[in-house]
Amino acid sequence: MKIISWNVNGYRAVWKKNVFDWVNEFKPDVLCVQETKAWEEQLTKEQINPHGYTGCFSKAEKKGYSGVATSDSSHIQKVLRDSESRISIVRADYWLQTTMESTSLTYISPMVSKIKLAWNTKCGFMKLR
Repeated sequence: MKIISWNVNGYRAVWKKNVFDWVNEFKPDVLCVQETKAWEEQLTKEQINPHGYTGCFSKAEKKGYSGVATSDSSHIQKVLRDSESRISIVRADYWLQTTMESTSLTYISPMVSKIKLAWNTKCGFMKLR
C-alpha cells in the first residue's frame, strides 16, 4: 500500500497551481493532506474527489484554519474527527490516522495536547517528564 502525506498550507491555492497532477503519476492508494484551510462547501466535486479518489475533509470550526483531508482509492466507510480538524481517523479496509500537529503545545487545545503527547510518547518521539 502506498500512502503519501503532505502539508499543503492551503488546499485551494495548491489546487490552482495544478500541483495535484502528480497524483496521476504516483497513484498512491491513500493521500493524506494537512492544513487544508478549506471547508468542503468551498470546493468543487473534483477538488473533493481528485482524480477518481474518494475524498473526506475535516474542517475546523473557524474558516481558513487548519483542516485535514484523506483521499482513498477504495471506499471510506467511517470518519472520526476532532472539532479543531487537526485529527482525522479513517476506516476503509484499514484504519488510518491523519494528524496535523502544531509545533508548540501551548497553541493547541488540551484534548489535542493529550492525544499528541500520548501518541508521541508511544512512538518514542517525545519523553514525558
